[in-house]
Amino acid sequence: MVGRRPLIIFDTSSYDITEGVFKGNIRIAYNDSFKNVRIQIPMEDKIFKVSFEMGGQYIIIETPNGPVYKAHAALVLQKFLAQSNLDLSVMDLEVLYIGRAFGNKETPTRNVFDRLKHHETVQKIYSEESWNSDIWLTAWRFTPNSIAFFDPNDNTDDLSSYIEDLVESKKNNTRFLQISDKQNIAVAEAALINYFKPPYNDKFKNNFPLQTHEYKECYELNLDYIIVELDTTGLGFRLWSQTVEVNKEHIIKYTFDSKQDFKKLFYFNMPTL
Repeated sequence: MVGRRPLIIFDTSSYDITEGVFKGNIRIAYNDSFKNVRIQIPMEDKIFKVSFEMGGQYIIIETPNGPVYKAHAALVLQKFLAQSNLDLSVMDLEVLYIGRAFGNKETPTRNVFDRLKHHETVQKIYSEESWNSDIWLTAWRFTPNSIAFFDPNDNTDDLSSYIEDLVESKKNNTRFLQISDKQNIAVAEAALINYFKPPYNDKFKNNFPLQTHEYKECYELNLDYIIVELDTTGLGFRLWSQTVEVNKEHIIKYTFDSKQDFKKLFYFNMPTL
């Protein structure tokens, strides 16, 4: 997932050191200028050297006895804001592009880092960004979970056979009516693109689910619906796009069977006692 937030850098010309504490400003791009946030970085030993890299995006603090401290301005600011209970909205990421990486016969160990090598869309995003924004790449792993609903009044042989197969699969730890890992990633990618509608994506923005796409395995298994959940609560930032409001938790729901009344699966009136 490629995201965008305001450019965040250190003020390399205005800081002071008191024994083992660095005190300085972090600059946050705002419109055509910057806003300053005063921060402190405590070290266990006396600081004897401070330097910066990549135009002030990284700070390097050296002490006589400890290892070199190196950190990005955005991560330092994120930690400082969280500890100070200040507004973390500046850390929110606007979703610009969503892709996927999965191994195949030619490259079985292919991962997200391999996928990003010479990635034309990512290169295009970087080339088109303005000076006051910063691009962040995040990698996600999705763990599938299955939920089954049964009608207690259904006594058909098909239902009995289904339950027996399900019980046996649990006993033997085998896959039963579960989509493959490759299909799981494909579904998650398509659902997230359709939900966020990132400006640099084309496929799936307005046509998901669709049987002709490569997640047909879900149809073959007669799945009724899917839910893709993305939660950034513990990561210190929220996600948003031009069509989705900013939030730390995004739950995307889709039904694969138009005959099903999807809402009835979760939203129903409990009987009055």
